[in-house]
Amino acid sequence: MGPINQNSLIYTSPSKWYSLQYPLSWSVEEDENCTTFYKKDGIGALQISAYDTGSLQSAKNNLVEYLNDEDIEDETKISCYNSRGKEIALCYYNKEDDFFKVWIITKGIILLLVTYNCEMQLKDTEIAEVDNIIGTLDILI
Repeated sequence: MGPINQNSLIYTSPSKWYSLQYPLSWSVEEDENCTTFYKKDGIGALQISAYDTGSLQSAKNNLVEYLNDEDIEDETKISCYNSRGKEIALCYYNKEDDFFKVWIITKGIILLLVTYNCEMQLKDTEIAEVDNIIGTLDILI
């Protein structure tokens, strides 16, 4: 995968399970649980956790389980599709004063939990950039 343009960087996870492109105006922080991307002057956080599940997984079933764990009951907002060999389930919801968008992305035995959250009133500020970042995500295994 090459840069989309001169204003983007490529990130590859330490495990080499996935990569994506992100704008130069964003920063990356890694810890043992997840990788966080955020715009230097932005308002939200994009976080990715990666798992080797040992068996094939359903993106939708995992998203439903995640939503149940978060006490979110409205499954009508779930969208599912396939892209470049990946199964993707996504939804968005509001909780208190915050906006959340969640993706479960699977390919083979790799499962990614991707979340973006920000204050509700600012949800339209950088969501297009977040969607563009997720659009470049590839599972490498």
